[in-house]
Amino acid sequence: MSQNFQNWLEVAPEMATSKERTGMIELSWNKHDSVEVASAQKTFTEYARKGWLAFEVMSDNRKKQVFSFNPEAEKVYLTRVVEGG
Repeated sequence: MSQNFQNWLEVAPEMATSKERTGMIELSWNKHDSVEVASAQKTFTEYARKGWLAFEVMSDNRKKQVFSFNPEAEKVYLTRVVEGG
């Protein structure tokens, strides 16, 4: 993934809804900042309830689906499910 594309995907937790059209949100926060953690958790919960999938990228670049918010992760990707036939 190019750096420009990665920068384009990055959003602050409170701005995540503006990226909804892209189908993917990179949600990141500082685990030492309780305001950022709370905002990220709220966004995570909102999108999970809408049916979006959440995953973390592990240190070896494997993707791991997550089902609950983990403030220690500091970053999670949210992606909507695409329907088609």
